[in-house]
Amino acid sequence: NASIVPILYMIVHPLFSFFRKNFGKIGEFVDRFERRASGKFEQYQKFALFGLFLFVAIPLPGTGVYTGIVAGVVAQIPPRKGIISIIFGTATASVITYLVSAGAIRAFDFLL
Repeated sequence: NASIVPILYMIVHPLFSFFRKNFGKIGEFVDRFERRASGKFEQYQKFALFGLFLFVAIPLPGTGVYTGIVAGVVAQIPPRKGIISIIFGTATASVITYLVSAGAIRAFDFLL
């Protein structure tokens, strides 16, 4: 997952611009999505990097690398900082997932 982060982070913003210029309804949706999201991110801008890290680090459906990339672009986090935050979040999510699954396996050792 972490290997694709830099590539996608650099592609998402131009992709949003492409949709905005070339596709009417999709462009309107992208504009609306960016306006709503950026309005909510402005008040939390000083916590944006840590928030992005936490968002990606929590191993729940919909809070992974790909959603984190879109959130980072919409929050206007600089690419280098956003990529580092997402990669560390991915590593943290992997460790959390491993610890939970290892604990669950050990919890049932008494049955064997």
